[in-house]
Amino acid sequence: MKRVRVLHIITRLISGGADENTIFSVEGLDHSRYEVHLAAGEPSEPDIIAKLRRTQFLRIPHLQRELRPRKDFLALRETLSLIGKGRYQLVHTHEAKAGIIGRIAARWCRVPLIVHTLHGITFHRHLPPATRMLYLSLERLVGRWTHLFLCVGDDLRSTYIRSRVADPERFVVVRSGFDLCPFRQAARERALHRRALRERLGIPANAKIVGTAARLEPRKGVQFLLQAAAQLANEHPDVHFAVAGRGEYRGWLQRQATELGIGDRVHFLGHVEDIHAYLAGLDLFVLSSLWEGLPRAVVQARAVGLPVVGFDVEGMREVVRDGRNGFVVPSKDVVALAGSIDRLLRDPELADRLSRYDDAEYLRQWDKDQMVARIQELYEQILSAGASPGPRGSMA
Repeated sequence: MKRVRVLHIITRLISGGADENTIFSVEGLDHSRYEVHLAAGEPSEPDIIAKLRRTQFLRIPHLQRELRPRKDFLALRETLSLIGKGRYQLVHTHEAKAGIIGRIAARWCRVPLIVHTLHGITFHRHLPPATRMLYLSLERLVGRWTHLFLCVGDDLRSTYIRSRVADPERFVVVRSGFDLCPFRQAARERALHRRALRERLGIPANAKIVGTAARLEPRKGVQFLLQAAAQLANEHPDVHFAVAGRGEYRGWLQRQATELGIGDRVHFLGHVEDIHAYLAGLDLFVLSSLWEGLPRAVVQARAVGLPVVGFDVEGMREVVRDGRNGFVVPSKDVVALAGSIDRLLRDPELADRLSRYDDAEYLRQWDKDQMVARIQELYEQILSAGASPGPRGSMA
């Protein structure tokens, strides 16, 4: 049987949840059934590209995250050329910019099937109203041509259906998978990882560590964690704060920590390859993002048995059962964030009870093999149907 030619398009390939999800997806598909290519814009990180072993990587030089009309037009031309030459039977896009440009190009080239993964909300509430309406209008436009939306979370699915982006039956929840095995193993070896992380940071063996893992960019809200840390510093002199992740805002965040008087208590680790070992070395995980699709870092933190404190963003309550395995506080409420962290630091018995909450069965949904199997199943369904997206989006 001739293989189905599939092109995945992502805005950029960096160290992030959407990117790892995409790599697992393209690498895990049955390559005897599918000929899989992955295209990405700039800046893409070489060490992340190097993780591709079975998938051909293609560049779209002018595709970038920021809204730049001239470059966006050039990126559309490049994507049109790439799709036209590739004669793909299925185009699968990821993230906002690649999702818009990729689906327009796929429609123009009359690609038979178009799939889009929703990793987050394009038209989120933190945008200026005019920009938000522009993005929503674009999503509704390309939504007419999209056969299937894969949503990483239930909140995400509900928001897009409620916003009338496309018909409800075209939205399916497929969790953003990762390899659960290292996290389960790390959970059994927490004493070892706790000791190793404190040695790595050069802090006392009995020091407590409140940590996060995030791309260092404004939407991840690490600045709010630093503000909460400053409020906690005097009451908890033995507590340190760890930030795993890289990004263009690292220098700005380090300066903020210094200005807040906690520069010697906040440790920026950069990209952490063994994220399971890092998480297992923490006492408490904090998520201070302003918006998400579904925060995979929180799932990973729970997989090693950490209590979680985080802002009430999309997907947070799908993982954190407030008062049972963590606490959810209002977005941007630094006082509430600090208060919940303080409560767990002062009450080790409460922290231990939240840590031991049994959500193992629920967490199995994030197994990467299960994710890939579900994606392939959905591919086969739409390939067999070969139908238009519906009355609002005829491909004729």
